[in-house]
Amino acid sequence: MISRLDPGRYIRPPWKNGGGVTREIVCQPSGAGMGDFDWRVSIAHIASDGPFSAFPGVDRVITLLSGGGVHLQSDDGLVDHRLDVPLA
Repeated sequence: MISRLDPGRYIRPPWKNGGGVTREIVCQPSGAGMGDFDWRVSIAHIASDGPFSAFPGVDRVITLLSGGGVHLQSDDGLVDHRLDVPLA
């Protein structure tokens, strides 16, 4: 079955850390919350600097769609990555 996605119907939950908003495109199971989804696709808007929200046990794929990018750094120095090329 093919369903047309309507951007006007995307839910817009705030980030766990309060630093932005996510437009959730699809989530399985439907209606699952931030702590109990199997998988989801979303578009995030970064409003301010802050800690990266943790989702233990979840593999994440992050792609810059537009804007100046983001610099991801871990407290222990193991992660130091600048994501600043759209669609890379």
